[in-house]
Amino acid sequence: MYVLDVREPNASFQGYRYFFKNVNQRKHQGVIIVKPGIDFFIPVTVRQFLQIKRQEFVESLADERKKFAKIKAEGTTLPVQTWEENLKSNAEEYERLRVAYAKYPDGPKKYAAEMAEKKAKFEKEQQKLKTFFEDSHQFQETMYGGFIRAIDDFIAATEADFLNKPCITNSPNIGKDEKKSSFYDQPGGNGHEYVIINPAYLDKKLPPTVPQFLWWLWEDYPHTLKGVEAFKQYFDLKNWRECWGNNICGNH
Repeated sequence: MYVLDVREPNASFQGYRYFFKNVNQRKHQGVIIVKPGIDFFIPVTVRQFLQIKRQEFVESLADERKKFAKIKAEGTTLPVQTWEENLKSNAEEYERLRVAYAKYPDGPKKYAAEMAEKKAKFEKEQQKLKTFFEDSHQFQETMYGGFIRAIDDFIAATEADFLNKPCITNSPNIGKDEKKSSFYDQPGGNGHEYVIINPAYLDKKLPPTVPQFLWWLWEDYPHTLKGVEAFKQYFDLKNWRECWGNNICGNH
């Protein structure tokens, strides 16, 4: 799924359908030379867009559950350690401490007291980590579950005509807090078009080594633009147009 940036005319590409600037919010320009007679991009409907977002949330939640179940099956909750694991991983440090205390008459007693204090502090910190990890998992469950329910509720409560129209939106909460006002009737301004590559465009009978479109992307800087003009001068775009037609679509 792709987002089409705002279409802008460009004098250097007269006769072509679309031209895009500021691709990926950067000073980029880009065009795609495609075959004639068939659209390279087709719109994603509001319903399809929400279903794609829903599937992303379902997969993210499944990954979270799988990770948590694996940790539970191993009998621990990472990054929590047991005191015995801590003793093993810090054996050299604790041995140096024991040797230092052994030089004094009451050293062994003081060493035991310090280790008991270290153990109590360590286990308290690990419990905090365990609680934090489990709370984090529950937060993920609640968050993704809420996103999925919000999409389901919106689809169930919204008329088919609205769900079947092209998806044009730029809402940061889309897929999380659905509202009709998040979708637009026309691109431009706050609304960007969501599209997919037309499955019917690509000829699956052709070997993968045979090109079926040309994607041309460049940075919008003076030295780069000079290179673009030189490229256009020595690279005959007309041959490409005769091969694939004269449709050009912007892409990001």
